[in-house]
Amino acid sequence: MRMSSWLGHLCLHSNWDFAETIRKMKYFLTLLLSNLIFVPITDGWIISYLSVTVSSSDINTVSNSSRVSQTAYHTLHDTLFSNSNTVPEAQSFSSPQNFYRSYVRQQTPVVFRGVAKSLIAFDLWTNVSYLRSHHGNATFRVDERKRFYDQLPSKKRMTMSQFLDACETEELFLDAPITVTSLLKDVTVPPMLQCDRFLQSLVAAHLLYAHGNTSSYLHRDGYDNLLMVLAGEKRVLLINNTDSAAVYADDPRAPLKGLSPIDPDAVDVDRFPALLNASPVFTATLHAGDMVYVPMYWWHQVVSHGSPTIALALWSEMFPFDEEQYVNDTAAATARAFNAAVATHPTAIQCQAGPVSLHQLAKHSPVWTDEDDVVTMDVEPLPRFMNGTAIPLVTLGTARMHGTAATAILRTALELGYWAFDSAPLADRYAQQELGNVLTTMMSRGDLSRDDFFVTTKLQPQNHGYEQSMGAINAILAGDLHGLEFADMVLIHDVDCDDDESCPADRGSWHESWRGLEQLHRAGRVKHIGVSNFYPEEVEALVKSADIKPAVVQNRFDPFHQDKAMRRLCRQHGIVYQGYSLLGSAWTDDGASHNPVFASMAIREIAHTHGKSPAQVVLRFALQENVAVVVGSNDARHLAQDLMLDDFELSEDEMEHLRGLDGTFDNKQGQPTENARNSGDGGSQRLHINQADDLKLTNDAPTPMGSPWSSTLHASSDACLDHECEALWSKCKAHPACELCEESCVDHLENADYIACSTACVADRTPEPNHPAVQAMRALLACFAYCEDTFGD
Repeated sequence: MRMSSWLGHLCLHSNWDFAETIRKMKYFLTLLLSNLIFVPITDGWIISYLSVTVSSSDINTVSNSSRVSQTAYHTLHDTLFSNSNTVPEAQSFSSPQNFYRSYVRQQTPVVFRGVAKSLIAFDLWTNVSYLRSHHGNATFRVDERKRFYDQLPSKKRMTMSQFLDACETEELFLDAPITVTSLLKDVTVPPMLQCDRFLQSLVAAHLLYAHGNTSSYLHRDGYDNLLMVLAGEKRVLLINNTDSAAVYADDPRAPLKGLSPIDPDAVDVDRFPALLNASPVFTATLHAGDMVYVPMYWWHQVVSHGSPTIALALWSEMFPFDEEQYVNDTAAATARAFNAAVATHPTAIQCQAGPVSLHQLAKHSPVWTDEDDVVTMDVEPLPRFMNGTAIPLVTLGTARMHGTAATAILRTALELGYWAFDSAPLADRYAQQELGNVLTTMMSRGDLSRDDFFVTTKLQPQNHGYEQSMGAINAILAGDLHGLEFADMVLIHDVDCDDDESCPADRGSWHESWRGLEQLHRAGRVKHIGVSNFYPEEVEALVKSADIKPAVVQNRFDPFHQDKAMRRLCRQHGIVYQGYSLLGSAWTDDGASHNPVFASMAIREIAHTHGKSPAQVVLRFALQENVAVVVGSNDARHLAQDLMLDDFELSEDEMEHLRGLDGTFDNKQGQPTENARNSGDGGSQRLHINQADDLKLTNDAPTPMGSPWSSTLHASSDACLDHECEALWSKCKAHPACELCEESCVDHLENADYIACSTACVADRTPEPNHPAVQAMRALLACFAYCEDTFGD
């Protein structure tokens, strides 16, 4: 309808409610004022209004109470416009040192005009023919939605060519990491980032591409974000990271941790009144060639206009921060802790020239993809089930999830694509009740059917016995998992009770419990049955006596505890072996001084080589060993990463090295076992840790922890690094400065800069020469030099 008839429509649909009419008039005036042009003439200004058509659907959006309150009429930008400040602007030729000192260290957003025009991609990626011919086979996970919704969008895998064919007619938004070397060749580094310190902090590059308008969630990232516009226009709104309460960051209605539940296209100020108190708020309009720096944890929302809209986002981590420590804190408290950590870093940096393109960075830093490491549709997606079985390949465990946080993370997991869940009726350790509530609610809304998910629960040893076992499982299906009708799988959780558990004297045996589970299976109450935490002799006895063979054995598995005897037995009998605690948490649970999985230099080296996290390497190792995996995290980013296992493969040399870690850690001493010291790494091939011949261990170099080196004849420098240095690495990790410097300088292992880099880095971050971080770094460097000098090629 034309604007001339808008007022009549407004009054008619407001039923002459005066307050309602006034609120809609405010919306009308905002819309009108946003379409005025002020034309200069000799004696003043003439106001010329653009001919704008407002459709009935626009008015209905304002009036539609089925989605938002009847007082919700503004976009997020319009709602906060009067409160906002313009993002500061800086010269595009700003030096890296000035960029760090004035903005990054101060955690202050800034706009650079025209800086993205220096990127080779600025000209190339706006050419559809070029994208098809040079990058047509590159594969991405594409969002099937371009605007806010109260649930996360579904994703599908598409090649670049497939996306370009469909994006003009379908609701598709490409927002995916760049893992293709040929694409990285097109990205030159902006001048203010051409510094080794910045380049070492880069963790990912994302391509953003859509046709038509898009509107993002109001969200925060766990990294600094450098957003560069290559085509189209973007309006960016930013809110300080300490003002998380104003965006309702901890509201259970949020679809994901790090996302606000506020609809940025139709803000309901009645439901979210604190939003109006957000301060400070910054806004910026970016045109092709412009870049904005969004500090870590700052809330931001982006509206894009144009066909196409193309952008490149570089994520960096100048100030590493362990968010997992604050998983139960509010978003505002986490932001304050992060800001406090930033304040401990130097206010200025020294720079050495770095690579001028991301392709060059990829060649020098294995955090990025290797040369010709092209992800194409030839890489098969992970199957849902183990080969030839109905047992899921990847299952999400609910252990260590609690309360409202568990509900939120389970909803997020479903949105990310998890469909199999492992649980148990132990409220202090598992979120089984929350899982049941989430699944039942989604089924009642029609969002899920019973065939869409797979739930595993467990029989506790307190309930052993024929009748007891059936009663316990029926109680779970009537209680925690109410509404599910049946359990997809039930495992006997353990043969016997732990020392700290009380078992009734009249309970039956686990053999009788198995008969009870067999009866539940025959009755259709349980689809699959199996055992957990059993030894090989117990499984052998079960196979001989059972009418129904166990479908699964679920045991602890990680690179240092590979349960090889049980896995051989499972292969002999056609039983699926499923591993839990794959990332090594069981070690510290059992009293070890540290977790050897995350302390392993070899695992971290392999992760760097593939541009993956250590967790992804461990999970991929398990899958290539035919181990079904139970993963778990309270962090949505980690959950997403745990599903990204189908775009890389470990080489046979890497697999052999990881197999050789089995049994090499003593959980009582927190050190490698004597057997491991005497046998090295099982003869595995040497990986990629090389150091120049002139990196020699001097006579006065400190030895690990003040004790002499072991007399072990290691099979390789890698074996030495794992066995001699892992405890020192754990000591280093206890000091943020040491951990950061080791991570930053590890890419210099192939040249003589490594020791100089690490030493200077720690000294730059610590005021005293004998600071514990400096001592930890000295010990670690001495260990590295010893291993390379003594056992290197």
